[in-house]
Amino acid sequence: NDKAEDSLSDDKNAKKAPKCRNVAMVFSKPLWKDQITTEYACRLILLAQMMKNDDYRPSLICFCGSTNPKQDNLVSETAAGVLFFRHVCAANEISLEGIDICIINHE
Repeated sequence: NDKAEDSLSDDKNAKKAPKCRNVAMVFSKPLWKDQITTEYACRLILLAQMMKNDDYRPSLICFCGSTNPKQDNLVSETAAGVLFFRHVCAANEISLEGIDICIINHE
C-alpha cells in the first residue's frame, strides 16, 4: 500500500494521469419523417443555451442512440441530432472548438 500511495504523490505519475472531463450526454429520440421531435430539439437548444449564456463548456458531448435509420427515415436519430446541434451552435456563434463529439450506438 505504501508503494501505491508513493506513486500517487509522484509528480511524474500525476502528469500521466488522464484529465477529468466534463461530459454532456444527449439521449436521442426516434425521428418523425426524418425530422427531430420538438422534445429532442428543445434538449439540444437548451445545451447550446447553457454553453452560450451559462459558461457551460463540456470537453466532450456524447450523443447516445441509434446510428441506423429507422421507420423509413433516411438518416439516423443521432446523426440528425448532431447536425441540428451544430447548426444551432453556428447560428448562435457558439464555438465548438476544443469540444469532442462522439456517438454511442444504442439500438
